[in-house]
Amino acid sequence: MVSGRLGPYVVEEKIGAGAMGEVYRARDDRLGRAVALKLLRAEDAEAKRRLEQEARSASSLNHPNICTIFEVGEFDGRLCLAMELVDGRPLEAEIPNDGLPESSVLRIGVQLADALEHAHQHRITHRDLKTANVMLTPQGRVKVLDFGVAVRAPRASHDTTTTTIAMTASGSIAGTLAYMAPEVLRGQPADARSDLWALGVILFETVSGRRPFQGATTYDLTSAILRDLPPSLPAHISAGLGAIIRRCLDKEPSQRYQHAGELRAALETLGVATSSNTKPRSGGTSRFARVAVAAVVVATLLVGLALSGRRWLSGSTATPSVTSLAVLPLKNLSGETSEEYFADGMTEALIGDLAQIRALKVISRTSIMRYRASQKSLPEIARELNVDAVVEGSVARVENRVRVTAQLIHAATDTTLWARTYERPLSDALKLQSEVAASIAGEVRVQITPGERERLSSAAAVVPAAHDAYLRGRYFWNTRTEAGLQKSIEYFQQALSADPGYVAAYSGLADAYSLVAGYGPVPPHEAFPRAKAAARRALELDASNAEAHTSLAFLLTVYDFDWVGGEQEFLKAIELNPNYATAHHWYGHNLMFVRRFDEAVAQIARAKALDPLSPIINTEVGYPMFFARQYDRAIGEYRRAIELDPGFYRAHWLLGQAYEQKRMFPEAIASLEKAVELSGGNPVMQAALAHAWASAGQTARAKDMLDRLTRLSSTQYFSPYFIAEIHIALGNREQALDWLEKAYDARDYFFRWLAIDPRLDPVRSTPRFQALIYRLKFPASTFRETAVRR
Repeated sequence: MVSGRLGPYVVEEKIGAGAMGEVYRARDDRLGRAVALKLLRAEDAEAKRRLEQEARSASSLNHPNICTIFEVGEFDGRLCLAMELVDGRPLEAEIPNDGLPESSVLRIGVQLADALEHAHQHRITHRDLKTANVMLTPQGRVKVLDFGVAVRAPRASHDTTTTTIAMTASGSIAGTLAYMAPEVLRGQPADARSDLWALGVILFETVSGRRPFQGATTYDLTSAILRDLPPSLPAHISAGLGAIIRRCLDKEPSQRYQHAGELRAALETLGVATSSNTKPRSGGTSRFARVAVAAVVVATLLVGLALSGRRWLSGSTATPSVTSLAVLPLKNLSGETSEEYFADGMTEALIGDLAQIRALKVISRTSIMRYRASQKSLPEIARELNVDAVVEGSVARVENRVRVTAQLIHAATDTTLWARTYERPLSDALKLQSEVAASIAGEVRVQITPGERERLSSAAAVVPAAHDAYLRGRYFWNTRTEAGLQKSIEYFQQALSADPGYVAAYSGLADAYSLVAGYGPVPPHEAFPRAKAAARRALELDASNAEAHTSLAFLLTVYDFDWVGGEQEFLKAIELNPNYATAHHWYGHNLMFVRRFDEAVAQIARAKALDPLSPIINTEVGYPMFFARQYDRAIGEYRRAIELDPGFYRAHWLLGQAYEQKRMFPEAIASLEKAVELSGGNPVMQAALAHAWASAGQTARAKDMLDRLTRLSSTQYFSPYFIAEIHIALGNREQALDWLEKAYDARDYFFRWLAIDPRLDPVRSTPRFQALIYRLKFPASTFRETAVRR
């Protein structure tokens, strides 16, 4: 028991004790602040030296979810840590017998993963993460205690769930047994993935009220951790969260999440997906306990000070809570309709800058462009997009200068929170966009990470001619038509001719060639390599470009059939830009192709939350449901997509295919005829209609369409995959397999459906089909499940 003074600290009362020593409430006379004073036990000089070294290393951490170490010192022969005094209770005391609600678990998990990511970036591993070392404040914020120092003192206990194994002389084992990863129990050093195992145990415990591994003795518990699979979670827990926890608790470290940022992205995605139909309350607490920004760029601080004074004069002292926003299309004030592409490009760039801030939900371009000429009120638009605030403004380009005026409006009150005009030389257009984004982020008071702040402040000057060509390329790329994609390629190449180091143009070129492979007319075996070369060049120039990582991920999946490598690139893209809807959308495809259907639904739902009016994303929410043979669910999603956009032919196409699998042939044929009509006779739609005719017994019509499509494929590229499917429906199995092999040789855009497409079931068990499956290099679990019995 300690009383009185220890160095500069006045000890007030003892508030805890444990294996490491006692903890006291104390006051630092020098700064007049309350602290938690932890007096550490150390049996010898070497142990004391290690403790001090670890404590000093941990004191470098500065994160809202990590308890801060203020000082490390020695007083009266005792090693002492002065730490932040946290007002709260240990997480272990807050978990009821049946666990916490999933929404609470996700909020806690995101904060824990964020704390681990920060520590791991500083090369600090916790090694003893557990519910006893996690504090919950009354406001719901997580605080992790004892980074790097929690397990340095030995403790003996007969309670196998709390037994702490101290670090050996070689540093090979340290931690609390119930939370210890299998590799650590085998004597391997702890690393970031060991912390993620411990976080998996915490998630399991928090959501169920019990730990995943049990044992009456230390030996029994160790055996369970090394040998047993975790038990089933309660029935009310979503499949998405179950999949995340199971991945954290994989016995093999290489099969877990490899970085805390990946785990955080998965939890954030699930959190948004499970609440995408729930409107946030204005002024409510943020989903992931976002905190005020400590510092942003100088311009933002000046804007914030100016606005604070304006609110004081108007009698308002509080900034409304803003955690989600939409940037409405900037108005073109240049006086020429031919300049619309420039205003659209500036809008898209501003969205892209804001989207990199993971504390903000930012609506994607596709949804906001529907409001270009809308007469709806801003509160009405905000309700439709499910956001707290909107940004509206204008852009004018006169000769070699650009002027942007923007204002931030709180939707619920229709109140202007911030307004400013910027004018720069055209060569500084990217810097201007970043400055606007930083000012908006500072005004809504979201947390900006150091990496995000650096990206916002590091925009380089751009060659005006290159930037102009790039904006024109994106304008035509967004048309998603064959002619528009060809035009976009020409403009992206012009941009690169003007500036061979222009990263955005390489990324745009990769995206254009990737879609050309599916929309035509360039054959995929020509388009995909060009796309891949452009994506890799973009990443060579800027490894932090989320769009380029997404482009490469798509190509690794579709062209190289590298499912694992593709997933890693998608996760990297989401980590860099969690608001990039295309990354979530295409990652959902990657997961779907390897039969991780629940995760695929969660990812595409996250894309929908970010781009709620996108016809393709709304349609493809039902995609993984269809391939999982959940046809009624898929039909419901396709119908909702048609209600959103009755003219979107792909929704009618997919709806018809789902009807066909339910043998609702009149409905299927009607939907597919509508798809053919709306698409202007697209050959893919005609092939789907022929398949439905054949399945419904209208053989003559199907054969006639098959003959026409076969002749078409001899004069231009047309997917052999769809010709194969018609042959299957007509009973021509060997011919179908011939065409599937042609599709593989051509690296056909649609060949990635091979393992999951129900229309291929009649040939799925044949040796030739299984040989194709083997050549696609699917993960073993997918390969085992592809033989579907009929």
